[in-house]
Amino acid sequence: MRCFIAEAFAGYSMKRVVITGGGGYLAGHLASHLRSLGGYDIVLINRSPRPDRDILQADLAEWNSSWTAALANSHAVVHLAAHRKPHAAWPELQRDNIDATLNLFEAAAQGGCRRVVFASTSWVLGGYFKSGVRLTPDLAPRPSGRYAACKMVGESIARLYARERGLSAICFRIG
Repeated sequence: MRCFIAEAFAGYSMKRVVITGGGGYLAGHLASHLRSLGGYDIVLINRSPRPDRDILQADLAEWNSSWTAALANSHAVVHLAAHRKPHAAWPELQRDNIDATLNLFEAAAQGGCRRVVFASTSWVLGGYFKSGVRLTPDLAPRPSGRYAACKMVGESIARLYARERGLSAICFRIG
């Protein structure tokens, strides 16, 4: 199975990779895959503790030196953490999907991280799903709800940090 995230880190020696949402399904599989390849120092960050994993417990919406230090000089951060209930209230979505993402990108930039991989959603283009329009990367976003709108903001944060701070950013839309 091809792992484009692993390909994104090619060319580096021992690679420190920080994965947010470290207690989740995708994070667990990505961490296992990267460990099986060898050459990766994996740091998992999650808001709630998980007894089955070695995880740094942190709330990314709250700026804190315990988690920001974990990003320092990392080769990459894979940002999978999110509040993913599509009909959640705005305050929850803003806190977990916008405030936390902005903090993460700022901490990555300040800490000398080389790249952030941001997990977005195909629902950023959800407004086109029933239109018959062919979905392409150049299509203007048309989010289909609050969750998708927050992910669209996350993609904009990634573009901002790439343009203004020189941080390499990759956004991929799951779904």
